[in-house]
Amino acid sequence: MGIASHQRRTGRAEAETQKAILAAERAKKAEAREANALREDKEQRENAEEYLAESNELINFLIYAVLGQADVRTQAQQGIHPKPQLTLHEALNRAVERADTQFEEKPRLRWMLLHGFGLIYGEMGEYD
Repeated sequence: MGIASHQRRTGRAEAETQKAILAAERAKKAEAREANALREDKEQRENAEEYLAESNELINFLIYAVLGQADVRTQAQQGIHPKPQLTLHEALNRAVERADTQFEEKPRLRWMLLHGFGLIYGEMGEYD
């Protein structure tokens, strides 16, 4: 009876040890999943913040560098000879020049603007 009792206790202890090992492994995997989820959340938040900043930069450019040219005072402030009857074509030409320099270090934004301007030129019948 002593040996059988000892074997039962040893078997239970081994089973409990295995359960504890499995529980620890599950906890470790859960922690790793949580850490990955936090990293992904942080990366997505940073990407969203970057896209928001880029969107704001593009909107400001379109408002001030393109549409803002309708005001002769803005033209003068931008160092451009004021022209009260500025055409869309002239405003786009000026905006293209400015986009080339202002977004030289940001090729993706530069491309987005110039591509959009190209579409507008195409709608105006200019395919150069």
